[in-house]
Amino acid sequence: MGRPREVVRGRDEPPAQDLAGGQEVIFADSNILVYAVDRREPVKRPIAQRLLREPSASRTLVLSTQVLQEFYTTVLRKRMLTQQEAAAAVLDLSANEIVTITPELVLRAIDLHQQHSMHYWDAVIVLSAAQAGCSTVYSEDMQHGRTIAGVEIVNPFRREIHEPSTAYLQASTPEAVDEVLREAIAHRRLISFHYEGRPKEGEPHDYGLIGGERRLNFFQTRGRSRNGVEESGKWKTLDPAKMSQVRLLKASFPGTRAVARGAHKKWEEVIASVTLDATRKR
Repeated sequence: MGRPREVVRGRDEPPAQDLAGGQEVIFADSNILVYAVDRREPVKRPIAQRLLREPSASRTLVLSTQVLQEFYTTVLRKRMLTQQEAAAAVLDLSANEIVTITPELVLRAIDLHQQHSMHYWDAVIVLSAAQAGCSTVYSEDMQHGRTIAGVEIVNPFRREIHEPSTAYLQASTPEAVDEVLREAIAHRRLISFHYEGRPKEGEPHDYGLIGGERRLNFFQTRGRSRNGVEESGKWKTLDPAKMSQVRLLKASFPGTRAVARGAHKKWEEVIASVTLDATRKR
């Protein structure tokens, strides 16, 4: 594959038409690239993959040297890809339009950081997109719906839902339960349900296969134990096949990095435990 197609444009040059001939030009943050290869994200992964595959004759995808570096280091640190796989992925991504981070862009990002109280690296992303003439930056980590330097920030995993009542979706069949769980995780929505006849409510965080069986990583905020005792504030690994009357509620739960780190740590502990048990049984 050839060298990356670099986008280098001065401060006052026209933004998009000379680059894309009237096409829609979009920019993807590194978290979108990471989700596209993250097998632990059954909801976000296909959304990210679809977004990266969509560029066509009417749409151009732009990345930056910063985004490529962040993607490479993140997938290695989280052990999503091997070094060879990560390098190959970066090479493939480099076929898109690439903005090079120049000293001038760094200085402009510092100004934007100070004027708009943005994180510095977010300012670099926004100005990289603006320099390439992008209309939209897709990112999970910046303020959804905000427009800065003529670029709109969009979280592709967030979708406005208008419910006529308390529950947006209610499920009883396995297929419907699967749909509700994926929807809840994608939009950080609380769910309520009965588990082996006992009512529960809380936060769904991870959903996927562990040891060949589908499981839900769930933080219970309220519910009853087997003995009928009220219990809350507990992490649980649940079998979706034992869930009934599953409802997606209007209320959402915090999507902070600390919450995400805690959920992923618990999920990894469960996976490690199942793997260890399987090894011992051999």
